[in-house]
Amino acid sequence: MTTFIRFAQKKVNEKYNLIDPQEDDTGHFNSRWRLRINVPEEDILSMSEKTS
Repeated sequence: MTTFIRFAQKKVNEKYNLIDPQEDDTGHFNSRWRLRINVPEEDILSMSEKTS
């Protein structure tokens, strides 16, 4: 997992990206990953459970 995290961090750019680009440009910012969290946390957790 550490290797993947290092790889993913190298892909982070200057611009904040939306979790869901089809939703509104609202929500809180995650500075570590340069993401705008514009979907409910429950939806994100639900997606992660489906891939496990």
